[in-house]
Amino acid sequence: MNAETLAGVVLATVSFALTVLARVQLGRSFSATPKANDLVTHGLYSRLQHPMYVFVDLTLCGIALAVHHWYVLLLLVILPPLQIRNAQRERTLLREKFGERYEIYRRATWFYSIRRVVRPANNKACRLQCKFARRSHMKRMIGSVAICVLLLGVSMQAQAPQGPPKPGPEVKRLAYFVGTWKEVGKSTAHGAEGPVSSTQEWEWTSGGFFLVGHSVNKSPMGSFTIMAVLGYDPESKMYTYNVFDSWGEAFVTKGTVSGDTWTWTSDSMMEGKPMKSRMTIKEVSKTQYTLKYESSTDGGNTWTSDMESTFTKVMPAPAAK
Repeated sequence: MNAETLAGVVLATVSFALTVLARVQLGRSFSATPKANDLVTHGLYSRLQHPMYVFVDLTLCGIALAVHHWYVLLLLVILPPLQIRNAQRERTLLREKFGERYEIYRRATWFYSIRRVVRPANNKACRLQCKFARRSHMKRMIGSVAICVLLLGVSMQAQAPQGPPKPGPEVKRLAYFVGTWKEVGKSTAHGAEGPVSSTQEWEWTSGGFFLVGHSVNKSPMGSFTIMAVLGYDPESKMYTYNVFDSWGEAFVTKGTVSGDTWTWTSDSMMEGKPMKSRMTIKEVSKTQYTLKYESSTDGGNTWTSDMESTFTKVMPAPAAK
């Protein structure tokens, strides 16, 4: 649950509880249609003239924040104008029945819109002034609701899915390896000295976050194939290289790139002893790079060169004219 959803849940829960409290405090004076049964001035009504309307609207605001659905905003557009109309009718009925007592109560509540002014002697002028004040009050309420709806709409838009994620610049850096490469080199590892060669093909997976490669390899130990996946881990800020070969071996290396040099390292076991491996790739040009494979059995203090090779990119043949 994100912070915005949590805020919506809290607002909706508290506002609904206050709505229920306002209904309880209203007691027998509650009516579905505007009536002047009694003048309730205690509890929430001592500070708000229409607390049920206020907290119902705040409950809807909280629900909108929590669930992020547009139809809740539609309720906030429809309901407040109806509440304003009912509030005006209730105000008229209460003023007629309770007179000055009601006016004194209104002046003691929050958001009292008609400020105390010297009442004009002319009754017509008085009616015009009161009418203007009521209209100003309505405009402020409608404006407040409109702002609330606008803010909720912006919030929901921010929460809306923005489409699938796109690869960052670190992932795009792997584009250097896309294509077909020919390898020619020499193994100097003990017991496996001799020439090595391979043909590798790298291509993007769907979405463009990983490179998948297939290679056919020849070495002094025999021929084998490899399937590998190159990617980038944003958590560790390192590149990943997962390799699976036809001899049943699999290993994972982590890598970094600095300028035109890639460095890959891994830890494994060799005849029951820990061994570190390091593979260094140097980009010579857009169509050629060198590779040096080294190993260490003393925790990386000394390194032994096991293989060096050169990869050349196979360029597509020009189309026949």
